[in-house]
Amino acid sequence: MQTFSHLQRNSLNKRALVKIFTALGLIFYEALQSVYPFLPSLFGLFFCYLLFFLNSKLRFYEVVYAFIYLTVYEVDKGFYFLSFVIFFTIYYSFIAEEIRKIIYCKWCLAFIYVTTAYLGYYLINAIIAFVLNEPMPTLGYSYIVNVLLDTVLVKITFAKYL
Repeated sequence: MQTFSHLQRNSLNKRALVKIFTALGLIFYEALQSVYPFLPSLFGLFFCYLLFFLNSKLRFYEVVYAFIYLTVYEVDKGFYFLSFVIFFTIYYSFIAEEIRKIIYCKWCLAFIYVTTAYLGYYLINAIIAFVLNEPMPTLGYSYIVNVLLDTVLVKITFAKYL
């Protein structure tokens, strides 16, 4: 039996396949979201994912997928390229840990993270539009719906991390 031990399946192949299918699924969902605007944007969900797992070495590829998804999201929705990276750097460096120190309610923390993600991202894009003397991005009711949906998704997905 030892002579055939090299023919056993490697569990790393399954993990690689899961990561590949996850990336393809995110690309497919982004394409569906651009065709069907009623689908939630998942901006807040991926933003919170980055907040919780940015320093995790075990989730490196997932963090990269989240950054790529949010970069494609901003290009697809007409925001400025790499404005998310600017916003996330500022938010992660100065704001996120201070909010966590002040707020103890898990639902409240999820709601505040998602709300500040959407509003802060809008603010960064409005500042860039002002500097470039271009029209301001519109802030519609879809933001409110996306904040509420993403808050519920963040609470369900990251219940043990909040």
